[in-house]
Amino acid sequence: MRLIRNSVAIALQCFAPLIFNMRPIAAQRGAPAEPLATVTIHVIDEYGVTVDSRLNSFANGQREMASHFRGLQGAQIPYGEYNYLIRRLVHGDFGEVIPGRVTVRWPENLVVVTVSRLFIPGAAIDRAAPRGLVIRGKLEPMPQGLSAAPLWIRLSPIHQSEHVDVSVDASGEFRIYKPLDGRYVLTVIRGDEVLDLQQISFDENWQPADFVLKLPDQPPSIVHVQRKQ
Repeated sequence: MRLIRNSVAIALQCFAPLIFNMRPIAAQRGAPAEPLATVTIHVIDEYGVTVDSRLNSFANGQREMASHFRGLQGAQIPYGEYNYLIRRLVHGDFGEVIPGRVTVRWPENLVVVTVSRLFIPGAAIDRAAPRGLVIRGKLEPMPQGLSAAPLWIRLSPIHQSEHVDVSVDASGEFRIYKPLDGRYVLTVIRGDEVLDLQQISFDENWQPADFVLKLPDQPPSIVHVQRKQ
């Protein structure tokens, strides 16, 4: 009997480390795989023209993922928050440093970075809007209808990020006090109605200007996205 007990004790001593070491392995096998994504970075100016650039860093804390990129296209990027550093190329030489932050949360991620077209290597450019700058617009014809909802315009930049909202007065006139560069989608809105959508380009930027917006007879059509049947 004593011999059997000794044999069992020896067996437990031999196999116990193996059993305990196998538990984490089993747990790892049951854990879901870390989701991975692709990241594409597109650097453009206010008019949508591609700006030649190179990625310097794409990091999440101490985790640097720049080696996962070929040019500005990255693969096998874990989900999370990342800080990036991009260098603009000017005539083959490195120029302006472009920092930014992005959240990788989808299987495919596109990061559009907009920089100023006006760039002189080695020079700091400080542009201030001229005093009294006003860009004046007018809707023709003035929308008719019984709606008492206010009439207003939203200017949404195609290649930038901040939109501009302006009110329309009773005569159909509106005024923009912010200097605008590049192309925008101008949306004419009344209540829950979209009366018109037009692409507009501000070419004489930072200068006073006037323009007339011709409204169509019918509002733009709506594309309804619904679940699959």
